[in-house]
Amino acid sequence: MNYTIEKMEKSNILLKTKLYYLHILVIIFASTFLLITTGCENVKKEKKKEKEIIVKTDTLTQVKQNDTSVNIYLTFDDGPYLSTLALANTLIKENVKSSFFVIGSQITASTYYDSVFNTIKKNALFKTYNHTFSHAVTHGRIEKYYQYPVNVWNDIIKNKQYLDSQCNITRLPGTNAWRFQDSIKCYCNKSKLLFKYLDTIHSNELMFGWDFEWTGKESRSITLVDHFYEKISKRIEDNKSKEKNYVILLHDYLFKNEVALNNLSYFISLLKKNGNTEFKWANEYPGMQ
Repeated sequence: MNYTIEKMEKSNILLKTKLYYLHILVIIFASTFLLITTGCENVKKEKKKEKEIIVKTDTLTQVKQNDTSVNIYLTFDDGPYLSTLALANTLIKENVKSSFFVIGSQITASTYYDSVFNTIKKNALFKTYNHTFSHAVTHGRIEKYYQYPVNVWNDIIKNKQYLDSQCNITRLPGTNAWRFQDSIKCYCNKSKLLFKYLDTIHSNELMFGWDFEWTGKESRSITLVDHFYEKISKRIEDNKSKEKNYVILLHDYLFKNEVALNNLSYFISLLKKNGNTEFKWANEYPGMQ
């Protein structure tokens, strides 16, 4: 009887010992598993955090770039004219890309105008574009001109002989209208019949409008040049990152004297002053390529 009890006690002690060591092994295994799992999670979190920071940095950099760059398109209409060469010399001194929208009937008006046109065309800073051959013959005939879209299109085609064979950008006379590769934008009804006609003949001709117009007042008054620049600056500030392309319409004939040319130089210096302005040609405008 005593022997049996003693044997049972030894058996219980052995069992307890085994259970103790098993418990220790379970604790060690659980601790090791927890340590490994936690370490992996931390590594994943660090990698995710690092990735998030990189994305955030890239985004901020992109926004900053978008917020500071502005594209300006200086466009001159109705040439060649008596003042075109002096105007061109001013633009060369300022070293700015400029776009000239020329009229064929002006080019053929005299040998002098023809030579002026060829001088402009050869200069690497300038590009020439279509402003129709007749310019609607003006003198109150603009409304009648646009009533016959086929004639307007023929007028555009007639002027192409003076331009680069790849040029398919036109500024319509007397109307601010845009025709992009995939959309149109009209500020008056004059050009709508023409645009419908161009759609029916599947023409890829693009129309180039404008955002701001330099008038004779700016050519005469440097104070009004300041006001003109402030108007542009306000639009840029209001648009912020939404719009970065601004087209300025000017005319060759508005630069007949030193005052007007000096005012133009002053205006260009204002545009340049923030260091983030790029001057571009009409064919570099989005949707005009």
